[in-house]
Amino acid sequence: MFDQVQQSRGVYKGQWGSKTFAFKGLLKCGGEFTAQEKIKKLKSGEFKRHVYYNCNHEVDPKCNEPYINQDNLRILLLEFIEKNYKKIEISDKLLAKIEKHYSITQSLLAHYKLEQKLDKPFIEYSRYILTKGNENEMTNFAKGIKTTLSMNNGNIRMHHNR
Repeated sequence: MFDQVQQSRGVYKGQWGSKTFAFKGLLKCGGEFTAQEKIKKLKSGEFKRHVYYNCNHEVDPKCNEPYINQDNLRILLLEFIEKNYKKIEISDKLLAKIEKHYSITQSLLAHYKLEQKLDKPFIEYSRYILTKGNENEMTNFAKGIKTTLSMNNGNIRMHHNR
């Protein structure tokens, strides 16, 4: 009954834990990064979803790692991957997606007779997912990264064996 009333009032937020966030659990700091969303109504009447990640303070209650919005996190992840792609461990499932994406990209370029130098497959796929991917694609991408990543003063660092 409570949920029905909340839903009718336009403030229903769904059942706790029912939402998925692409990068939840990918990063560590003074605990594990968790996520929350804010929905803002624009002047046009449309709604815009904003996702923020922050430390859950499980390990270090005094962790002062600031909130980061998903758009900025995507930029940081891409920059990190471009610099460290050789050291990042990934799952076989993610590797298969990377190889398929690269093969399709090469085929399309050849078909349309376009001269385009491609970067390394992992970098190309990361660029696609982190700039144009949907929530589900980003979630699967993050799950495929086996290397433990941490945030420290707004910078991503790596640890192995996630």
